[in-house]
Amino acid sequence: MQNEEISPNPGLRFSIKWLLAFVVLFAIAFACMRLVQRILQVPRDAYAMWDAGDVLIDYMSANDSSWPDSWETLSKFHHKSGVKSTRLGSFAELQSRIHIDFTFDPKLVMSNLSPDHTSPPVRVVTLKGGGDTHWSGMEPNQRIFDYLRQLDWPPSSAYEKPES
Repeated sequence: MQNEEISPNPGLRFSIKWLLAFVVLFAIAFACMRLVQRILQVPRDAYAMWDAGDVLIDYMSANDSSWPDSWETLSKFHHKSGVKSTRLGSFAELQSRIHIDFTFDPKLVMSNLSPDHTSPPVRVVTLKGGGDTHWSGMEPNQRIFDYLRQLDWPPSSAYEKPES
């Protein structure tokens, strides 16, 4: 009896090679799509940060420098102001991208700072997806801080308690 060599099926080896090549190419294509998607989101995130700064400063300007207490309050103000959209298109998209700390108290923060303080002591506007994307000169926390710094504290009657 002869010893027969068992050789692997050449057709099977060929299929595994193609399958492996397909999986590698698919992984590369997927990674490239994710990269392109991320690159396309960067400008939208930057515009969202810009819009958030604009809306918050407009709100404070119209409300004796008080801070909004919710997205609902900010949305009502935004729609009442006559502006129908943001650079992103809709206020809802702004809300989906941005986190705002609605517990921020401008009076408390500004009254505890020295006049020579030049950078925001807190970050009240951030991207929900993380990161720090913004257009040059349009970082919302710095813009909000600069707006508040130019006011006399406390501004007008925003925080005065009514007399009993």
